[in-house]
Amino acid sequence: MSAILDVLSRSLDANVVSAIGERIGGDAQATGTVVSAAVSLLLSALTRNASQPEGADALHQAVVRDHSGAILDHLPEHLAEDLSIPKLAAVANLSERHFSRRFKAEVGVGPGEHVEAVRLESACRLLESTQLTIEQLAHLCGFGAVETMNRAFRRRLGTTPLQHRHHFNHALAVSAMEDGANEP
Repeated sequence: MSAILDVLSRSLDANVVSAIGERIGGDAQATGTVVSAAVSLLLSALTRNASQPEGADALHQAVVRDHSGAILDHLPEHLAEDLSIPKLAAVANLSERHFSRRFKAEVGVGPGEHVEAVRLESACRLLESTQLTIEQLAHLCGFGAVETMNRAFRRRLGTTPLQHRHHFNHALAVSAMEDGANEP
């Protein structure tokens, strides 16, 4: 660990100090002092966290949760877009492998499985509340093709989108008739 810290402390060159000086608007000597102090604090924190892995791990977990939360918020608004692992990893600013592992650890399922579940949930809601065609729903929910949506429905729900719509509409009609029969 100390070798890494030595490399970090030596990697700060005059260009970095100058760039920071321009950003904070100070003279070169004052900027150098500020940068040196900041680097010392950073190195001190890194050293302290390296000897206390639970502290570093807790910080890392909080950052990953923030990434996962951002992705979970991103999904429903972007269903029709490419939600592949490479794209989602880029949104989370993580490597694909790290993103996939951390997403599964945080959410409980892999990113692809979760995306499909969110798309199915959205499709079901739209089937139940709109008269959009199956083709329109497949596109809106990001399935691309009707057959892809049909396969997802059959695999996960044991039905097709059309059967789901008919079943839901039939259940609503029966419920409405029962409500009407109960009125005096």
